[in-house]
Amino acid sequence: MVKKKIFLSYRRGDRPGYVARLQDELEHHFGDGRAFHDVDDIEGGTSWRSVIEQNLQEAGALLLIIGPNWESIWKARQSDPENYVAYELEYAKRLDIPIIPVTLGGTEISHQLDLGSLSWLREKQTYDISDKQGRWKSDIAGLIRLLEKIESIGQAVTTTKDKPQNTSTTSAGSRKTIWLVTAFLVISFGFYLFDREQESDIASFRETNKTILAQVEPKMTQALPDVAHVQIPKKQTITKHYPDINGTWKSQVDETPSTLLAKKMMVALLSSAQVMAMDQDDF
Repeated sequence: MVKKKIFLSYRRGDRPGYVARLQDELEHHFGDGRAFHDVDDIEGGTSWRSVIEQNLQEAGALLLIIGPNWESIWKARQSDPENYVAYELEYAKRLDIPIIPVTLGGTEISHQLDLGSLSWLREKQTYDISDKQGRWKSDIAGLIRLLEKIESIGQAVTTTKDKPQNTSTTSAGSRKTIWLVTAFLVISFGFYLFDREQESDIASFRETNKTILAQVEPKMTQALPDVAHVQIPKKQTITKHYPDINGTWKSQVDETPSTLLAKKMMVALLSSAQVMAMDQDDF
């Protein structure tokens, strides 16, 4: 059985980035070209009605993407004869194609909204997807499982399983551990080669100089003299003797030599002062 496409019906003014991202996810799991996205697949100058009809005839399911702006755009385009979203839904229902409303981030269609001939949409169970709080992968996985239940869509080429949030952290930690172990082994092997090279150099040196070593090594191993009983002379203490000069320069009240010398110096100074005074008077 030829696997059919997944038709994406949406409003261009209602989070088109989510639609492009969803198309990438679907084609990643079901294969290239398995999801129809009108912006990429309708060429300029072609009739959009004919392109929509052709792709719906090849579709196994229609995903109606309902974002936060879908309801306001519906009201503005309700009477528009080129309301292509309404045309897609009516044509898909006519072909009895399974229609799955996919809401973005918990969007709901208000009960007051007039859907006209498409009021049967309210009977469809919606499926919500979001990229908040890490939900995107698990939400896409659920949508894939839902589409796989449709026989004309078939099993996904690549299956998606819910993974713990810290997978990237664990992988990074594993890579770091492997890197450290590898670095340790490389360094250890480097030291091993270095030791082997040193041993080889020593062996080569001994082989080259074995004649000289044969003469030198016995002398190097001779017993050294026993210095344990060698007596070291004690340090001699030298006593210095200084003459006792206490009282040598003491002067007594009577006429000692030092006292006479001092008196003679005083007399000489007074005489010189008198001579100088006389010389001043002459001038």
